[in-house]
Amino acid sequence: MVIVGEGFVYEKETHLTVMKTSLFFAGDGFAVYDCNGQLVFRVDSYGPDARDAGELVLMDPNGRCLLTVRRKRPSLHQRWEGFLGERWEGQKPIFSVRRSSIIGKSNMTVELFGDRTEEYLIEGQFGHRNCTIFDSAKETMAEIRRKVDASTNVMLGKDVFLLTLKPGFDGAFAMGLLEIRDSHSLLELRLQHEFTGLTHDLSISSQPKELRPPPTFAGTPATANLSSHSCFLASSSRSLTQKGWRPATANLKISQLLSQQNRKSHLPSASGSFSDILC
Repeated sequence: MVIVGEGFVYEKETHLTVMKTSLFFAGDGFAVYDCNGQLVFRVDSYGPDARDAGELVLMDPNGRCLLTVRRKRPSLHQRWEGFLGERWEGQKPIFSVRRSSIIGKSNMTVELFGDRTEEYLIEGQFGHRNCTIFDSAKETMAEIRRKVDASTNVMLGKDVFLLTLKPGFDGAFAMGLLEIRDSHSLLELRLQHEFTGLTHDLSISSQPKELRPPPTFAGTPATANLSSHSCFLASSSRSLTQKGWRPATANLKISQLLSQQNRKSHLPSASGSFSDILC
């Protein structure tokens, strides 16, 4: 089925080798080769900043733009749109891709526009190079798998993988979906890292700083040491309540710490409520 170009629809099952064009920026671009080592497609984002802008370009070996995919913002389902050639203002997309569900598995639904009102489904984990494109009848149209070296029977790294196209499926269209799936996978990874960092920061901020009473000195009157501890107690109690601790819980924690210190220094125990102690 022709979606992008008739020259990219193969009569037989075709295997294409996809390689990352940069090892320094994740998802910076791809180069696609046929079984004879001839360049078939190029995917460029012109550096990580362009990828962050949410627009990618699929080109032929001569640099002619075949397809432009753009992330639609804002979008609850993380929707992408595909345009023939170089996108121009007011141009209508030929297809859209959205996440099938806001929560749960990150499968994606593809919808064609115009005369071809068909749907496809992208399932699997692209980050692990295990992804399949199905049509509405659940027939496999294209597959992404890890590539195995034929001479050594060794599985290659994730920067080199295999795209298998079933007969009659548009290879350029498949590469456009691959671009989107790669960007979506990177976005999920980035959000996961940001969420992990946020929860880590929250867990740290919710924990009180280590409470260490000021040291006592031999030969110092007990009343002086007690005054020093009183100032410590008042400031510590205020610090804990500002972090969300209940006053009673904060006072109990400080009281336990003070009791331990008193047993070591033989200081008299403080009496009364800590809320009454003022510096």
